[in-house]
Amino acid sequence: MPDRFEELHRLLRGVTRGVFHLAKDMLHGHGLPPPSMPVMRLIFHAPGITVSELSRETGMAKSYISKTIESLAGAGIVDKRKDPTDHRVLRVHPTAAAMARFHGMHAAVEARLADIIATLPVERVDALIDGLRMLQAALDRAAADATRGAAATPSDAGTPADAATHTNTKKPEATTP
Repeated sequence: MPDRFEELHRLLRGVTRGVFHLAKDMLHGHGLPPPSMPVMRLIFHAPGITVSELSRETGMAKSYISKTIESLAGAGIVDKRKDPTDHRVLRVHPTAAAMARFHGMHAAVEARLADIIATLPVERVDALIDGLRMLQAALDRAAADATRGAAATPSDAGTPADAATHTNTKKPEATTP
């Protein structure tokens, strides 16, 4: 069974890299560095997002996000605005021209990916989509479970209710004679 998971992991990484390269080529054609892709996606889908939120969502350092925002602002892709209620907070908004450009770039990447997928048998594409939906649902459930688990307080651990709802799944250790 571990071999199947290793293969799935390897395939998911490969597919992710392949899609990234499609988008990277599109960004390069527009003079944008590839790491700006996840930052731009978040800005376009959540106008007014803060640098801290971008950092948290992308997993990139705030200093790198700030440099990326400066680069995107210099290219006329985003506007930086002070938060009206807290002037220490910087909010990032896409420019109107950038929105049109982003949608065009996104459509071009999707069209290229559609051309590639069109080379596959339709029934296999349907099975792939179903499998990815199932995987996404399982990942969403795991994330929700982890969030619920993280929300439990340390004082909840070890209570009689806790003991009644959890069983010991650890196998007993073998003893040597």
